[in-house]
Amino acid sequence: MENFYDEFAEILEVDEVTREDLLDDYEGWDSLGLLSTQIMAEENYGVKISNGDIKGLATVGDIEDLIQSRRNAG
Repeated sequence: MENFYDEFAEILEVDEVTREDLLDDYEGWDSLGLLSTQIMAEENYGVKISNGDIKGLATVGDIEDLIQSRRNAG
């Protein structure tokens, strides 16, 4: 997951993101950003996440934790 923040910044079309950043603060956090995150999780980390999994998450770190927990469970 060493490239997660770079990959996520690319999805949001910003230079960088941090773990504490609020998702709602990003203009790029929309339905396309959500779909791109799901694709990134599956292609790069081998885990599937649904809209329901992501709904209610507040920060970039929350998404990282979700992906990591799915990797550990698999």
